[in-house]
Amino acid sequence: MVNVLAALMSLARFFKPIFDLVMDFLSWLLYVMMAMLAVASWIFKKAREGELTEEMIRKAKLFLSELGLDI
Repeated sequence: MVNVLAALMSLARFFKPIFDLVMDFLSWLLYVMMAMLAVASWIFKKAREGELTEEMIRKAKLFLSELGLDI
């Protein structure tokens, strides 16, 4: 029983850095998706209201490029 627990603890120590990297990537991905959703929502709202201009589109692209999302 003790050997099984020791083996599990050893595996946990081995996989923890990998798990941490995956979780960091997923949290970054969630942040990026939420930012893109906010920008898209803002653009669609302005388009529905008829207030969408080239300047607003340029600002949205600049914001996304600052996040590292060149579109």
